Amino acid sequence: MIQRIQTVYLLFGAIASCLLFGGNYLMFIDETGRETLIKFSGIYQQAGNGMVELIKNFLPVTAIIALIPLLALIAIFFFKNRKLQIRITYSLIFLEIVLILLTLVYVVSFTSRHSYSIKPGFIIIMPLISLILFLLACRSIKKDDELVKSYDRLR
Repeated sequence: MIQRIQTVYLLFGAIASCLLFGGNYLMFIDETGRETLIKFSGIYQQAGNGMVELIKNFLPVTAIIALIPLLALIAIFFFKNRKLQIRITYSLIFLEIVLILLTLVYVVSFTSRHSYSIKPGFIIIMPLISLILFLLACRSIKKDDELVKSYDRLR
């Protein structure tokens, strides 16, 4: 199971997706210096007393972020059933693309209504890294499947 490269790709993709739970995607700063944070669960704004209050909830994004590492770990354990593993990996690729697009939609809709300067965090690139890792895993699963089929033809 662990000796196959697609397992490593899926594991690192799951770890990169789990990093989204830990911090801020983006930080917006308005003219007065007040910060607005975009986290995995929503948009938060600093109040005057130093507290952070929720402005908008990201329920679809939160569900997708929670589902991606779970599906990646499930795909790792289907190493004997490559067809199912590749379907799960295609689902992961689709969910990563949806996550990236939803994040862009939320950011564009939020910044179009307000005049903010954007200060990106390093976590903003994690969905892109996960997407690349899942694409590599998909390619490796296909190669593995072709190798097994070629051995079957020789028998």
